[in-house]
Amino acid sequence: MIEQYEIIIASDLEHDKVFAEIYYHNKLLAAVSQEEGLDRLKLEFPGPDLVESMVTREVYVEEFFWLLNKAARKLAGEA
Repeated sequence: MIEQYEIIIASDLEHDKVFAEIYYHNKLLAAVSQEEGLDRLKLEFPGPDLVESMVTREVYVEEFFWLLNKAARKLAGEA
């Protein structure tokens, strides 16, 4: 459906469990955290401390929903 996207499963010191980073056209769009469980996923957007050229702040709604669903399924081990 969407041509230029990537979902990366990652972990770091700020998160107790793994999370999914969503990249759109090679720029960070959002992260989906499963710290509170797969039934309470939390969406995190890039903060102002990141270099603006490394993030995107616009995406079509239909594509955004598709990407979120894909990230959730990947965290659950279904994709």
